[in-house]
This record gives sequence, structure tokens and C-alpha cells, in this order.
Amino acid sequence: MLFYEGLHYIGDELAKRCDDVNIVYGFRHPTTLNLSESSQVFDLYRDSEDEDYIKMAVALWVRDDNPDLDSGYAKLAELERRFFDAIQAINEELWALQGEGLFIADNVQLLTIEVGTTAGATESLWPLFGSETKLNLRIYKHREVSNG
Repeated sequence: MLFYEGLHYIGDELAKRCDDVNIVYGFRHPTTLNLSESSQVFDLYRDSEDEDYIKMAVALWVRDDNPDLDSGYAKLAELERRFFDAIQAINEELWALQGEGLFIADNVQLLTIEVGTTAGATESLWPLFGSETKLNLRIYKHREVSNG
């Protein structure tokens, strides 16, 4: 299934650009992530896919034990900035290919990454702060041509 290739492509690219952030897969509850004050997590998980898109979500998590919640929100905002900068950089690399394409699977070309909504993670509870961003990976499936 294409979702697997899409998840791992994004995870690998995020790891290159944010090498101090732990990359995990599979919609994990934040209490299972063993976050310390200095650790940060991108949790990538599948949403759905159709003919033109692989849809996924990325939960971003930080921990801040300061009872002043503003401190935790500031940490989360900085992680979100780094995440969006990384997605922008990935897109710029894709756009630079000018249609020549990046293949993430046999006959499947990744064209661009569209950023959807971002919302606070419903599992956020001090000292864990999180948000979730939807990503739509626009793909093109090349059809194999039969010779008749």
C-alpha cells in the first residue's frame, strides 16, 4: 500500500532536517512516548488514500514541566515552526524537479505536499503539549502501457 511509502518518505525527510526530533509511526498516545523536558516527537500516521492523494497526519509533541503553560506553548510553537520549515524545504526540492518526479514506489510519483489544517491535539494535558497537522501528498500513478 502506498501509505507506507508516503509515511516513510516524509519521516526520512523530516529526520534529515530535524535530526534532534524523534520520529515515530502509528498514532501513539503521548503518555507512551516517554517524553523528557528536552525531547520532541513527530508521530506520523495514516489517514486515507485515493487515486490522487496519500493523506496522513503528523502529531507534534513536547514536554514542559513548568506550571506556566505559556512556556509549553512556546516550546510547541517553536517545534511547529521547524516542522513547517522542513515541509516547505521538501516541497521546494520537489518543485525544483520540474515535473521529472520523485518516485516513492514503482510507478508512483510524489508531486507535492499540501498542508491541511493544524489543531491542538486532544490528548494534550500538562505537562505534554501537542498539535496535529494534516498532510496531503499529491501523487501521480503512471499507468503501465501494454503492447497489445
